[in-house]
Amino acid sequence: MHLDDFVYTSTDFEDKRVLDAATGVGGATVRLAERLAEDGGKEILSVDIDQEQDTVESIREDLDEKASFVTFIEDDIHSLKKVESKSIDIVLCDDTIIFLNRPPLAVLRAIKAFHRVLREGGELIIVSELPDTPDASHTGEWRRWHLAKALFELRGETFAESIPPETLKEALSCSGFIVKGEETSPGWMNTDYEHIIEEWEAIMHHEITLLPFEELKRPFREAVDRVKIQVEEDGYLDAPGKYAIKCIKQ
Repeated sequence: MHLDDFVYTSTDFEDKRVLDAATGVGGATVRLAERLAEDGGKEILSVDIDQEQDTVESIREDLDEKASFVTFIEDDIHSLKKVESKSIDIVLCDDTIIFLNRPPLAVLRAIKAFHRVLREGGELIIVSELPDTPDASHTGEWRRWHLAKALFELRGETFAESIPPETLKEALSCSGFIVKGEETSPGWMNTDYEHIIEEWEAIMHHEITLLPFEELKRPFREAVDRVKIQVEEDGYLDAPGKYAIKCIKQ
């Protein structure tokens, strides 16, 4: 089964109140709104810790007439203080869990928050990247990702931390969830990479200015330039494989 079918098409959204954790650029929110419109769902709470007005307005434009389904909430997904307990039927966490896992084990706080806001028998769906293979020999993508991780670690921070599906399922089981299904999809070559690498380059050059080690700033800038050249020579970004897990609140 295709991952999109597993996550969206095969899920029953009729009369459901859904939490999208997190909003990001709105891809999951828009897809959820389409499915709620098809099935006769109730509402989507689209939550993120930083709801920039420009981003929200752009998502509203993409939603068009389906914007009536969505309420945007600025809140920390690790706690979801603005969401009432046992008020949600489905939680979708799509491409976010790796950023909730900083520092290590912080993801357990988010899982606990998901459990609290779900009604009894409510459904949690998590979509995430499969951990990458440590091979920098042939793709700029691996270098791009790990250069960012190294930069953040030198500042005492965690950029992102992938979670193997077996580890995540153990954490879910310990947190009061029963896993009922899982799907994976293979990685692919993304040839529409220009906007991604340009955004990454701008972010990296900004983050380099925050380094506490002056002598490392120039080497990092040069490394960023080399990675961009590598990606352009490759002609693609090696998009990682993904997995999706569906589970039920006990």
